[in-house]
Amino acid sequence: MFGDKSEKATPPYSGGDPVADVPPSYSEGVPTTSDGLIPAGTLLLAGTTIFNTASASSPPLYELTYPIGHLRESNTSVSFYRYENSVRDSSSGISGPQVASRKKHIFDLKRDPTVTEPPFPYHLNSVSRGNVGHVGIKTHRRLGGSGYRAWRATRAREGADLEAKEMLFNIKTRGSGRQEWRDGSDKAVLAHETSEEGIHKLQIVVPLSQDIRDGLVATWCLRLWWEIAVSKVEPFSWSEVKNVLQYNSKNLPSGARLGLLP
Repeated sequence: MFGDKSEKATPPYSGGDPVADVPPSYSEGVPTTSDGLIPAGTLLLAGTTIFNTASASSPPLYELTYPIGHLRESNTSVSFYRYENSVRDSSSGISGPQVASRKKHIFDLKRDPTVTEPPFPYHLNSVSRGNVGHVGIKTHRRLGGSGYRAWRATRAREGADLEAKEMLFNIKTRGSGRQEWRDGSDKAVLAHETSEEGIHKLQIVVPLSQDIRDGLVATWCLRLWWEIAVSKVEPFSWSEVKNVLQYNSKNLPSGARLGLLP
């Protein structure tokens, strides 16, 4: 359905050690594979919140401080959080496990003024240790196609422009509203992105380490901001998004069906 049908299955992809920042008495609520990677799955951007579509009762995975669909070129910064859902065993053993959720600020999505001619007008500013670091994206055109490239980037000093170090993601346009996300070497397909009727989804097709998954999802949001901002298309309201999703209720988080989400 997506991209080249001749693609072979790709092995799990890990770009570094997963982030481990949970209290000692907790066990992480996000399922992982035997080698600590987070399984493949499809994510849905719903307003400011990102969910896994596998279950209508799935807790939120990520949150933004402003809806991507409403961002324009006049906006300059949006914070990106990861929900850390953990399970604590009851001390009495009677009430059963208790679920706790907290948000961790890991990136700021940034847009620099174009008058300064920055190397990366849109970029991720890392605000948490253990992630992929700063990431800048650029548009890319090649014979017969176009897309984006996302680079790990560093600053020589505080306030200096970002400098590209290594390619992290190669994003290829595969049709209207469809992008194929590959790793920096262009060998492994990591995810397929779709945008249709105001609904934005990211289908992650291989297990990923926590840092790569966080970087992938945040860069997805950054790319959407860039695309939507320059298109000047009026965004769907959350009510309109919910109306579309009602036709396929399994992709609509239960909180949204109850009117609990923004």
